[in-house]
Amino acid sequence: MIDSFHLRLTFGAFVAPAFALALWAAPAAADGRPLRVYAAASLIAALPEALVNWNREKTFVHAGSGTLARQIEQGAEADVFISADPDWAAYLLAAGAAEGDVVPLVGNKLVAVAPADAPGASVPPFPPGALLALADVDAVPAGRYAKHALEAAGDWPTKARLLETAHVREALAWVARDEVDYAIVYLSDAAAEPRVKVVAEFPEDPAHPIRYVGVAVAGAGPEANALLEYLSGPEAQAAFARHGFAPLAK
Repeated sequence: MIDSFHLRLTFGAFVAPAFALALWAAPAAADGRPLRVYAAASLIAALPEALVNWNREKTFVHAGSGTLARQIEQGAEADVFISADPDWAAYLLAAGAAEGDVVPLVGNKLVAVAPADAPGASVPPFPPGALLALADVDAVPAGRYAKHALEAAGDWPTKARLLETAHVREALAWVARDEVDYAIVYLSDAAAEPRVKVVAEFPEDPAHPIRYVGVAVAGAGPEANALLEYLSGPEAQAAFARHGFAPLAK
């Protein structure tokens, strides 16, 4: 039995080529190239559906919001950045790597999940020695939200053994493969994975509400703002809702 266990996994961004190829028949951006959207990993299924009728050529790169923000800051060729919290958008604005208004898009909820065939359990607190996957608590919004939720529940520092991942979908994958006992993910992630079940839903923390926002990367041009405006509209919002995201009050 391992008494103390805390592992952090880090990986780079991953491109969603199937989504990109499916959308390349549409007209290109003003300079003839696809619009490049860097978006939080938790949007990997919802975002292409939300933009399926936005008639412009586009490609997607998904990873943890912090990973993407740092890549953009270092010169990655992106046009739009969609973060799972406002902090990383503010980071890029302060660095001069983004410009214009930060556009609120959708909300989400935080849940604890276990393998679908696991015995029922009441958490938090998580059992001592249980293996709990969650996104990096220092750099990834889902991890930060998870830490705040556990603090509010009186379970931080937790007695569970922690496996920190580069993004929330990686945490989801660990529990879906039955390789950890629990994971803390977004409700939208849990809804997308039939191999897990929700065992707890965390109340929203008014001090740390889950808010996805978008911002145009510096020099991206008007198409970036047009995409963000479209995502705020009813058709895109309905697609997000189908994937378990929550609309924001106007």
